[in-house]
Amino acid sequence: MRVKIADAARILDMPKQAVRIGLQREKLPIGYAVQKTARSKWAYYINPVQLAAYAGITMSELKKDGGRMKKLIIAGLIAVALGAAVGIAGNTKQPPKTTAHIVEENETLWDIASANTDDNTDVRLVIDKIIEINKLAPNAAISPGQRLIIPVTK
Repeated sequence: MRVKIADAARILDMPKQAVRIGLQREKLPIGYAVQKTARSKWAYYINPVQLAAYAGITMSELKKDGGRMKKLIIAGLIAVALGAAVGIAGNTKQPPKTTAHIVEENETLWDIASANTDDNTDVRLVIDKIIEINKLAPNAAISPGQRLIIPVTK
């Protein structure tokens, strides 16, 4: 079973159209959108594991979401098992790997980014991506307890 746009919108407490646009523009790190035709027909894939991480809930909580998303864990496991072989309309582009992070006392974006960055990636680029994904102002301060979505390059 796949996660529907309506279910993701309800969980994220946002309009369905905002979810669609976020996926189309690669601003919402819960899946991806593929334009099927030049006439603006789109197909959407929402990864249940990424949706749960972005929403700050567990897979169990996601599964219990009003009983509307039965078999979600099975679908997530199948998607993970199929990995790169799964694509919509021939698309093999995989969404970036992300994780949810709760900011701790005296922690900086540099600390968070460098902990999730491999040796071949510039930490400054990861910080820029954190700012973009979380829609932070470029010089915004982060606070203890704040939840951030972090791209993982390790």
